[in-house]
Amino acid sequence: MIYCHDTPDEKMPESTAGRLQHELGLRSANPFAVSQAHHTALWIALDMALGLVDGPEQARHVLLVASDKLVFGGPRADARRLVFGDVAAAALVSRAEDQGWSVEQVVLRHFTTPCDALAAWPAETISQFADYGASVLRQSIAEARLVATDIHTVLSTTPDTAFAARVHLGAGFTVPPAGAMPRAAQAGSADLLLALARAEASVPAGARVMAWSAGNNGEFACCVLKRL
Repeated sequence: MIYCHDTPDEKMPESTAGRLQHELGLRSANPFAVSQAHHTALWIALDMALGLVDGPEQARHVLLVASDKLVFGGPRADARRLVFGDVAAAALVSRAEDQGWSVEQVVLRHFTTPCDALAAWPAETISQFADYGASVLRQSIAEARLVATDIHTVLSTTPDTAFAARVHLGAGFTVPPAGAMPRAAQAGSADLLLALARAEASVPAGARVMAWSAGNNGEFACCVLKRL
């Protein structure tokens, strides 16, 4: 079981991952957490889950839990590519491929910037970050042996629509971005799961989705999923 979160735990000395394991009665599970990666935490957990399922551990199931609660008040949302709020979602990653989504690829990258996470980035740096994100998406598509037109839906979990538009244009996507979170939305590490839940009904079986997110420390992550 992998617990993902952006914001600090309400009770700092406690282990939320351990509490979840206890309350869910998962006696044989190995609980751990992913944090300090902003909204890309779920992508990191997904990559780890694939390793546990496909690797020597041969895990049958990995439970992903994403939850955030703004205990101490939120950071500034203006001019940011993230919003934070009270949110929770979960997903099960398994070997079976009979329903839901098949994860074909996960890519994790980092854009090196001297900017502070809580400071407003200069416009030039934001543009450079967007161009970097576009290059990561192009590389991801090429490594998956796809082309941009093979992607049915692009899910962006950033509230910065101008930033998302530049990323999509640079990546060569012809479909409009979907899943963008409005600034007033309650969002956090669960963004990917929430976006997939909203898109599920509109994506036909066999179609592929590209989902991506970015963090205020330069984190950038994306994944290609196939609707089963």
